[in-house]
Order: sequence, then structure tokens, then C-alpha cells
Amino acid sequence: MKGFHFFGKHRNVCRIARIALVAASSLAFLSCENSGVNGQQKLVKLEMWYVPSQSEAGEPPADWFLYERLRNELGIDLILHALPYDQKEMEMIIMQAAKTNSLPDIFRCSHSTMLELAKQNKITSVDKMFPLMPQRTKGIYTESAKRAAQIDGMTFALAYPSSNTSVPKNDGVLIRKDWLDKLNLPIPKTIDDFYNVMLAFTFNDPDGNHKDDTYGFGAYIEANVQEDGLGKRFSPIFGAFGVCGTFNYDREHFALNIRDDKFFDAMTFVRKMVTSKVIDPNWSAYKKDDFRDAWKSGRFGIMRENFGAYSLKSNYKPFDDNFPDGEWIVIDPPKGADGKSAVGTNTQTWNFLAVNKRTYELGKIPRLAKMLEWMYTDAYMDIWYGQEGVNYNLLEGGKISDKVADEKKSYTAVESKNLLQLRWIVDRYSDEQLRERYPLWTKNNGQTMDSLEILKQMQSKPWIDGFSFEKMDDNLQKLYRNGIKDFILGYRNLTKENWDAFVKELDAKGLSEWEEKIKEEAKPKGFMS
Repeated sequence: MKGFHFFGKHRNVCRIARIALVAASSLAFLSCENSGVNGQQKLVKLEMWYVPSQSEAGEPPADWFLYERLRNELGIDLILHALPYDQKEMEMIIMQAAKTNSLPDIFRCSHSTMLELAKQNKITSVDKMFPLMPQRTKGIYTESAKRAAQIDGMTFALAYPSSNTSVPKNDGVLIRKDWLDKLNLPIPKTIDDFYNVMLAFTFNDPDGNHKDDTYGFGAYIEANVQEDGLGKRFSPIFGAFGVCGTFNYDREHFALNIRDDKFFDAMTFVRKMVTSKVIDPNWSAYKKDDFRDAWKSGRFGIMRENFGAYSLKSNYKPFDDNFPDGEWIVIDPPKGADGKSAVGTNTQTWNFLAVNKRTYELGKIPRLAKMLEWMYTDAYMDIWYGQEGVNYNLLEGGKISDKVADEKKSYTAVESKNLLQLRWIVDRYSDEQLRERYPLWTKNNGQTMDSLEILKQMQSKPWIDGFSFEKMDDNLQKLYRNGIKDFILGYRNLTKENWDAFVKELDAKGLSEWEEKIKEEAKPKGFMS
């Protein structure tokens, strides 16, 4: 990340923050550590707003055993509230809480939200927390992570790699092999092959139920700054045209992909998918959980999906129960006429945990840091696997087993998903730990599912390497995304003339200025000659 030069006009933020930190320093690290009655540790309430590890599961139950451990061992009464996955919804909730001075002690937020809350003096610097959690800092808060959350040298959030970059290239193109076999079709290679298979999956009754209820392709809009517009679920289609992602990362041609004529060609292809009805018609309305419910119910046969969301036992089970002889396989993304192909863009991105300024003023920082360190060390197994003897068993040599007395309580069972919602807070990524997290398991038809092998397959496919950059202005982004969506849905006539006019409209609203800013960031990162 290239400094925070764009924040220069708000340097008073850092001055205000420093004044506030100095003014409170005589009290901040004392009040919450005072002993309670009879010398016992005073119970401190900490509230955390988090994004769950499993979107389709609920929050941990009120009698979650970890709550009791926190009270007994650390004197902490932890209150958890889940935030929505949708970033705009999450930002709206956080900013409304900031407006009413009701932010929790610690909460997940985006980089732009962190900047705005620092500007408003609603969050505190976390630099003093790092020495209080040495193991966690060593394992997670690298210099790169600290820089990602710094404003003029002060660190305003605890940054950690997003799930897409902590285990990189963890999505892939999947296809229903059992459908291919039933229709005597080969695995598609080119973009035209993919389209022909989509047609067959839609109109040739691949599941053999004599109903018109299947589609070739499934997706939903999961746009982010690196894969904007229709989002990453459509990236393999755009990759076949050489325009995967928001920017073209070729050193000699670094620019917005939307300016490339091939982008219009890709748009035309996706529009054809819509008009020929080979894509699940609910794609534009689906959220993440809807999309996953759809593929698990056999609604479509080609998709881009995350390796864990597809292959972990608890995630795959609904599909396995519905279609015990069904089979998805990882395949290469489609190749275009020029031989180009990509699953998506591979970029180091960060999530952020910000700390309420009021938490500092109340002297709760040491207890908060102690909890985060404890979670990463003493409670690691509990957070990742659940309760020993109930959700997992520890074998000789430290191996983890999901074989327990009640299989519905196994950490790999659907019923246990809500117990593991804080996994993101203790993530580690050695090969040995990955194998423990993603054990082999057996499907209903007797075949072995190996999530780690599936991850390696996905990582071996072609990807476009990029870098992290700031998103465009909210109003510009809305115009950008809605315009692209409207062309695909037919609300705007997709002709070259109309498309060129749309790009000019975006430039008039600030797109070209934003593009030039990102180009300046690209030069020192080696993405522009």
C-alpha cells in the first residue's frame, strides 16, 4: 500500500488522536485491571462485532463453553454480534453506530470506514496493543499488516489477511461431471465449449428428472474493488477475453479493463448467456447464501466457488444428501480466442478490526489485548475445532480427529458450524495445520473428499496477479456497477455506441481521475513501466 498521501488534508486527525492519547494516558491502562471484591479479577464486558466464518450458520449459542472460559480465566464477559457479509450493509451499520456513539469495543470494518472513523476521532490507535500480545503480533501483525492500517505513522486498526489472500487462489471453476457423463459431453475447454455445455445443461435434462429446472451457469454479484462490476463469480468468463478484474495488470497496458474493446465483447457474451437463458435467472437477486443453496439443490452445473465452501464436509453435506451420486470437479477456466484464461485476480487484501476510542478511555485495552492473545494461543484449539472430547478428539502425535461419540457434534458437522464462527481470528496457514483443518472425509457414495487437494488444484490454475488499491467514490462506484448490471439485464441496450457513451459518462463523474490515481500507485509496485 502506498502510504496515506491522500489523507494529508486530514493530518489534524492524527494530531487530535495524539492529544487524546496523551490526555488519557494517566488513566487508560489502570481502571479495568483493578481487582474486584476479595481480590478477585473484576469482570469486564467486551463487545465484538464480527463477520462470521460461516455465512449460513448462526451465532454461537448463549451457553457456548468459550464464554464460560473467558469469564473464569480472563474475567471477560464477551458479547458477540454478527455483521452482514455485504460490505455496504456493514458500513451502514457501523457508521450509524458511530453517529449515535454506540460502537462496540472492537469491530470489523473496511479500510475506507477505518479512515472515516479516524477522521471523526471515533477509534483509537492500537500501537500500544502489540507489545501486550507478542505471539499474536508475531504471527499476524507483520510490518505489512501494520502499514495497511496506518495513518501518518499511527496504526488505527488490527489488520489481518482476508480469507481470499491468507490462503491465496482459493476459488476455482467447478462443473457437474455427472451431468457431463449423462449427456456424453467432454470437459469444456474454450469459451465456446463452455457456452455449448451451458446450453446442454439448461435444455437437455442433465439430472434426468424430466423437469425444466436446471441451468448451465450459476452466479451472484460479488463485486469488490479488484473484481468490480459483475464481480468475481463472473471473472472466469471475462478472463477468457483477457479482461479479468478491474484493471489490466500488463506493465505496458496498465489501465481500466472497461476501456478495452474486449470488455465490451465479454459483456456481449454474458448478455447472450442471459437472453438464451443458460444462466440461473435469479443470479442478479441472489446473495451468497442463496447462491450456495441453489448449487446444493442441483440448480446449475458450472460455477466459480471457494474450495472450503464447496468441499468441507459441513458445507457439502446438503448436496451429498440430495445427490449422493452427484459429482463436481475442478476444471480450467475457459480459454478465449487469443488463448487467454483466468479464474480471477490474486491480490493481497486486508480486513480490519478497529477499536473504539471509548474502550481506551475506559482502560479496557489491556484486557482486550489479553483476550486476543489468549484466543491465538491457549484457546486456539477451542476456537478452531470446538471442545475436546465433544467436537473433536486429540490423537497421539497431536493429530486431530473428527470422530466423536455424537457425530452431529463433530467439528466437521453442519450442526457445529455456529461454534466455529471466530475461526478467522486465529488463522494460521502451515501445511500441517491446513491438513488438520481440512481432513479427509467420505461422501455418501464412498468416495473420499480431500479439501486440501482441491485447494491445490484451484491454486494451480491460471490467475492474474494484482495489488490492493482504494475503491472509487461511492457514487461513482454505484454508477459503475449499476450501469454494467443494467446492460446485462437489458435495461440499457448493449450497443457499442451506448457502451462508449456510458464510459464517457463515468469519466465525467470522476472515473478517469480515479484511474490516474491508481496508475500512480501502480508505478512503484512494478505494475507500470
